[in-house]
Amino acid sequence: MKQILLCMLVCGLSFMLCWGGSDESLRINDVWEYKIIITNPGTKSEGRLGLLLYKGTDIGGYFETVIIGTYKFFYCISERPWDDAGYFQVGDFTASNTEIEQSIQPAELEKGWYSASYSDRKKNTPAHWVFVTRGDKNLFITPDKLSQLKSELKLQPLSLWKVE
Repeated sequence: MKQILLCMLVCGLSFMLCWGGSDESLRINDVWEYKIIITNPGTKSEGRLGLLLYKGTDIGGYFETVIIGTYKFFYCISERPWDDAGYFQVGDFTASNTEIEQSIQPAELEKGWYSASYSDRKKNTPAHWVFVTRGDKNLFITPDKLSQLKSELKLQPLSLWKVE
């Protein structure tokens, strides 16, 4: 219930912040882009679909939370065709730049990810790594390994539509 309310709040805030009559895009950095696609524009069924693109490719709806630098996104599941679905930005997120004393290990660098809560980012974790969550999994990961992670953990994409 809390997750649904949070999603509704995030989607509502993003709707107010991003309302427009056409698709919108935010360049996060030189490899990440946040895109909002307007579905059924100009109709009662108008909605928005939020996508995260890494090097021009949609990462897909595999993660409940994605933090890229100072940008935080939640994955929203739509209850109706005109509701927002996909990734939507949290407007008041303040990124923590703190690191714990433990350094990232060479094996973790080679693997490309490690498990940790957001507040437990290891010292010397590369700046371009992102933080993702899915269920009980909390990970720092190099974006180049997202596909490998999805495969290794056998993640199925989250639905865009709420199924009862």
